[in-house]
Amino acid sequence: MEKVMDVKNIPIGEIVPYAQNAKKHDKRQIDNVAESIRQYGFVQPVVIDRDGVIVIGHCRVLAAKKLGMEAVPCVCVDDLTPEQVNALRLVDNKTNESDWDMDLLSMELPEIDLSAFDFDWGVDGGRFGSDCRG
Repeated sequence: MEKVMDVKNIPIGEIVPYAQNAKKHDKRQIDNVAESIRQYGFVQPVVIDRDGVIVIGHCRVLAAKKLGMEAVPCVCVDDLTPEQVNALRLVDNKTNESDWDMDLLSMELPEIDLSAFDFDWGVDGGRFGSDCRG
C-alpha cells in the first residue's frame, strides 16, 4: 500500500535549515520563488525530517520568510533513515537539473505574462521579465 502524504502547516520558527545544505540560493532566486508563492500560492510543500530539519525546500522557506508568512505546508519523512534523508537532499536537487527544449520554450513564453519575475531564458529576447509579450 502506498503511503499517503500528510501535509501540515508548520510554523516557520519550528523549521530548521540544514546546516550543511550544499545548494545555494541567491537573492534573485529567492525573489522569484517568493513571487511565485505570491501569485500562485504555496503549491509544493517543504519536506522536513523528524527533527524539523529541512530536507527539500530551503529556498521556499526563505521566500516564505521574505513574504512574512508565519507557517508553511510541510511533509515529514519520519520513515527514512538519516542516511536516506541525506541522500534525498542531494538526489532531489540533482534530478531537477535538465535542459529546456528551446523551440517549445520560445513558443510558450510569448503567451505568458511573466513580467513580475526576473528570468533569463536564454532564447531570442533574452530576459522575459519586464515585457514578456513584447
